[in-house]
Amino acid sequence: MGANDVLDGGDGADTLYVQVGVTGVTGPATLSSIETVTANFSAAGTLSLQNATGVTTIDANGSSAAAAFSNIGSTAAALGV
Repeated sequence: MGANDVLDGGDGADTLYVQVGVTGVTGPATLSSIETVTANFSAAGTLSLQNATGVTTIDANGSSAAAAFSNIGSTAAALGV
């Protein structure tokens, strides 16, 4: 997933699985209608959700490095680690 990616889940419940393998900040240009974001960190990076709408659940799953999320919207009620 890169800074130019535009992701739209459309109708229904959607899950985005992200592998973060670089240090620094990464995130899509826009992310909409994807309710769950599950990330696995193999490098100590940051997943930015600055331009994300509709995310209600964020998970860090099975990471081997420090996991960081930034710019989490106020509708993201559930955070799992």
